[in-house]
Amino acid sequence: MRPEFLIQTILKTMADTVVPAVDSNNKLASEQAQLVIAMLGIIQQRLPLMYRFDRDELSRSIELSEALLHHGEDVPAAASALQKLASCTKNSRDTLRLAQIDPNDLKAANFALREKVSELVNTLYSESKTSDLKQINDLITNHAREQLLRDRAFLASQGWEADPDAIPPLDTLLTDPSSAKTEPRAK
Repeated sequence: MRPEFLIQTILKTMADTVVPAVDSNNKLASEQAQLVIAMLGIIQQRLPLMYRFDRDELSRSIELSEALLHHGEDVPAAASALQKLASCTKNSRDTLRLAQIDPNDLKAANFALREKVSELVNTLYSESKTSDLKQINDLITNHAREQLLRDRAFLASQGWEADPDAIPPLDTLLTDPSSAKTEPRAK
């Protein structure tokens, strides 16, 4: 589901299967297939930088906005536009402040947490009494069931689901990180 994996898969499919099947006499189709491969290559190369690129653009736009706010104070017709720009600049600065984590750090945290959960589960399964494993098994099974539903919803548009209406829309399955529990549950 990760874009870097999906793009690599599409590139391989295009290069190994689609391009060789295109009629070599159809110059436009051959050219377009090569264009698709080139564009996917650019996306693959630039995708890791997109978030930083957007943050950089927003940061520079904020600087421009703040510099412009000092101009036009003597122009009565600009009062409304200045007020709107000041408000939007403040909101943009707040957004930029909140957008400091890099997506790669988020992905790395997910992978690290999965790894540590697996280590603990392996240890618990090898060292615990069978009666204690029921709760652990239930926790893992429930988590996996919920994650699988989200994974299926993420890919539902590909048409693999026998009953796509049985899969809820992805946005209804995602929690707001600000509402996530941060305190451990009481035993």
